[in-house]
Amino acid sequence: MFAILDQWVEGARTVDKSELKTIIKLLRKYKRFNHALQLSEWMSHSLNLAPSPGDVAVQLDLVSKVHGLEKAEKYFNNIPDTLRTFHVYGALLNCYANKKSLAKAETIMQKMREFGILKKSLSYNVMLNLYLKMGQQEKFDSLVKEMEEKGISCERSTVYIRLNAYAAVSDIKGMEKLLTQMESDPRFTMDWNAYVIAANGYLKAGLFEKSLEMLKKSNNIYIVKKRVCL
Repeated sequence: MFAILDQWVEGARTVDKSELKTIIKLLRKYKRFNHALQLSEWMSHSLNLAPSPGDVAVQLDLVSKVHGLEKAEKYFNNIPDTLRTFHVYGALLNCYANKKSLAKAETIMQKMREFGILKKSLSYNVMLNLYLKMGQQEKFDSLVKEMEEKGISCERSTVYIRLNAYAAVSDIKGMEKLLTQMESDPRFTMDWNAYVIAANGYLKAGLFEKSLEMLKKSNNIYIVKKRVCL
C-alpha cells in the first residue's frame, strides 16, 4: 500500500492529509493498529507537512499499542517541547492507564497539573477509571474532591464512573446521593443503565428490595424509549 502511495506522490499527485487521517481513524476503530501506525509513520516521513499535536498524540498511542510502553516512552522523549500539548500528555497518560502502570500515570497526571493543562474532565476520567480498576478507593475519592474544588465540570462519563465506583464498594450513601443529583439535574437525562448499576450496588449490599426497585425503574425507562423508537 505504501509503495503505491510513494508512486502517487512521486507522480506529482496530491495526497489529502484529512483523508489519510480518516483512514487511520477507521483502522484504529477496527483495531488494525499495526496498519494505522504504518500509515501514520508514512505521513510523518513522506509528506512535507508539519505534524500537529493531535497527529503526534495518535502516533504515540499507536506506538504503545503496537510496540509497548518502552517504545512509546522513547517516542515521547523525542517529541519537541512545542508539540507537547495537553493532547500529547493525555495520550501518554492513556498509554500508562491502559497498561495499568499506576505510578507512571500518576507522575504524568502531576506534570499536567504543574503545567496548568488539567482543565477538562477527560484526563480525570482516565485516572478515575484506573483507580477504580486498581481498587484505589481513597485515591478515587481524593480525585473526585479535586475536581469539585477546581470546578472541573463532570461529563456524563464522569458521573457513570463515580456511580460504578460507589456500587463496586457498596457505598450506598454515596451512590444514593449521586443518584439523587442525577435525577434532579435538568441537564442530565437518566437512562436504564444508571438504575442497573444502582441495582447491582444494592444487590451486593444485600438490599434486595431496593435492588428490585431500581430494576423496575430501569425497565420502565427501557419500555418508554422502545415505544418512542417505534
